Amino acid sequence: MNNQNIELFIAPILIFVSIIQSVYGVGVLLFGTPLLMLLGMSMEEIRWLVLPISASISLVQIALNWKDIHWRFIKDFSFTVLPITAVTMYVFSGKSVLPFLTLWMGIYLILFSLGFYSEKGKKIIQKLMGFKIGYLLFSGVIHGLTNLGGSLLSSYLVITQENKQQARSTMALSYLLLVAVQLVTMGWMKQLQYWHTQNLFYILLCLGVFFVANRLLFKSLTQLQFQRYFGPILFAVGCILIAKNL
Repeated sequence: MNNQNIELFIAPILIFVSIIQSVYGVGVLLFGTPLLMLLGMSMEEIRWLVLPISASISLVQIALNWKDIHWRFIKDFSFTVLPITAVTMYVFSGKSVLPFLTLWMGIYLILFSLGFYSEKGKKIIQKLMGFKIGYLLFSGVIHGLTNLGGSLLSSYLVITQENKQQARSTMALSYLLLVAVQLVTMGWMKQLQYWHTQNLFYILLCLGVFFVANRLLFKSLTQLQFQRYFGPILFAVGCILIAKNL
């Protein structure tokens, strides 16, 4: 697909993923990365596009609801996910690591999402969540390699937090810190050539989407709906990742 055709799809994709992030605190990277990869964009181009957008939405979410942040999780997150993400990005930048990694991630997310709807599946998920530090470290490695670690982090928060506002606010701060580390790492690797001035337009567009979606969607969801609707989102991401490898 040529550059002109790619640009026709970028705005609709970003609007869609911004709606998801407006509700769950995650989505621009989680959905945007595989969808933009399907268009033929490189990982470097995708990161310079979606990371600032994700950071902008996260900043607004934090400013609106900073009192709801689960600070104990942020502490554990900062000492595990952030450093391992930076190291993984730096070491494996530009390298083909673990062929079909996104395929296995897709299969994992589909199985994980189905677990939301069975008692046996919920027990398995709860056991996985019990290995907190190992789970966070694994999330950081996956994020450094694929930009998709947010699926694991958001799953943890949606399941373990009893309040939807706390889950979203904590995820927003986690993502903001993660994006900051990624941007600094990419700057260190001298990848500034992948930044384009039109990305500023996309940032403003997605912030507008957030304010509309926050008012119309997030505030209307009950806690049960907030958790239940997250399963199909993970399932959809898994399907996209599998389709990319076919």
